[in-house]
Amino acid sequence: MNKTDLAERLAKKHDISVATATIYVNSIFEEITSALTNELAARFNGFGAFEVSYRNAREGRNPKTQEPLTIPAHNAVTFTPSDALKKAVNP
Repeated sequence: MNKTDLAERLAKKHDISVATATIYVNSIFEEITSALTNELAARFNGFGAFEVSYRNAREGRNPKTQEPLTIPAHNAVTFTPSDALKKAVNP
């Protein structure tokens, strides 16, 4: 499923236009992105949590040439599914 599919499903389920549903979907993603940019978690009961975690710099290897290289420190987005989502996926 992609954003277009999600907007179409929401439009059909709630009897609204696809354009309106697309605005809502984009707004939700913008708010989640904004929270993560400000290093806040985005938690949704029954679904899961998106969080930002810091990754230290580390040594790695170029898989093609096997030359060592330094992977710089960076922030990464992680997702932890809720127990309800885990149970829905693995009944």
